[in-house]
Amino acid sequence: FPRALHPAPNTPNAFVHDVLALPMPSFSMLHHTPIMVEAMRRYHDFWMSLIADLMLPNSSPPTIFPPLDIHWVWFCHTLNLVSYREYCETRFSKLIGKAGNFDEENREYALMWCREIWSSRYPLESFETRRVRIHRIWILWLLLGGV
Repeated sequence: FPRALHPAPNTPNAFVHDVLALPMPSFSMLHHTPIMVEAMRRYHDFWMSLIADLMLPNSSPPTIFPPLDIHWVWFCHTLNLVSYREYCETRFSKLIGKAGNFDEENREYALMWCREIWSSRYPLESFETRRVRIHRIWILWLLLGGV
């Protein structure tokens, strides 16, 4: 498997780092069936085609960071590397790698760049789902001193 699918030794996986940094309600929202069904649809119908088209032959994966719901599905999918490889090769005729770990500044840039690409390619499909946006607003409200 390409190195892009394996975390570097002694370096936390980017997603695990992100999940551990989230307040618990954010992580728990990813287990609600309607959110997961929508996330899987977005992952399959939009994300994988987008990232596959951005992958250039013999180059590293593009440094873009997907929305949280899609990131979670992608992380889960890549846990079974055999199944993930088969999916990629069957659907795209190539293995779709992931960019390496992001520090906070690079993650923000990669997320912003991904949002721009997504909005250009899928103008009728929101980058973040309504439920994810509402949840993010709720978390910000709590962090800014809400009761």
